Amino acid sequence: MPKSKIFIPLVLAAALCGCDESSLAVGTSASVFTSILACFSDLGFNPIPCVALALTQLQPLVPASISDTAPYTIWVAEANSNTALSQIKYDPIAKTSTITGVNVLTGVHAGGITSWLGDSTQPQYSLYLWTNTSNDTTIYVLNPATAAVNNKISTPVSGRILDFAISVDGTIGIAVAQNDTNLYEVDLIKGKILATINLGSSAHPRASAITSDNQFIYVTDSVNGTVYKTNVAGTAFNSITLDGGTQAELGKPTIAPDGLQVWVPNVTQNSIRTIDIQSGATALAG
Repeated sequence: MPKSKIFIPLVLAAALCGCDESSLAVGTSASVFTSILACFSDLGFNPIPCVALALTQLQPLVPASISDTAPYTIWVAEANSNTALSQIKYDPIAKTSTITGVNVLTGVHAGGITSWLGDSTQPQYSLYLWTNTSNDTTIYVLNPATAAVNNKISTPVSGRILDFAISVDGTIGIAVAQNDTNLYEVDLIKGKILATINLGSSAHPRASAITSDNQFIYVTDSVNGTVYKTNVAGTAFNSITLDGGTQAELGKPTIAPDGLQVWVPNVTQNSIRTIDIQSGATALAG
């Protein structure tokens, strides 16, 4: 797996734990956050000691991404009127954890945070934060060391941003917004919108993932149990219905480490579905 690959999203971990996706909204409780992170114990490492440390200082929380190389880095943000950002590092060999907290964007409510991690041992990567307010549709590009705003990416979304996915190589971002049937593709190098892709009037996009070759985007629907697949140019589009077309809320998808499958959490049924990227075949994980 490339070192720049962002680790399995916490929404997917929540489904594995039997938690619904609403547990990951702004205001996540300490007990829920701990149970979600416990899932990662089964994936080769245990970040619980550093999470327990964080929980004594950060509440409520907006969970964020986890790096894929040791020492494992976890980013979290406080969801209150004095937004703060914290970086937690856990070393599984030394069994030590450290936490660094900084104030950032004082006076706004964090809606979400994600990062592109080239290698957590070399902190030269980008950190992206967006707010929980409908009148602020900006993606803030932060300096991971200081949390200073390095850049701002204005998005033409019609509602508050729900999700911001980043490609494996850190060059493409995909913004998904509430009550907005469009995807907004962002050039993260130039910091501008590349394309607007409409998913159709019946779509309720919730979150997205970009294949490791930067060719396709998979988007989950928050209402109708559908996954939308489009090429990055928006010229080839089709939809994949999961679980026989039942009404279901799907959470944030992720691309499997080998790049061959898309993993999709079914929040309504607390299950994981897989989609074969080559054939389009779907299956129940596990």
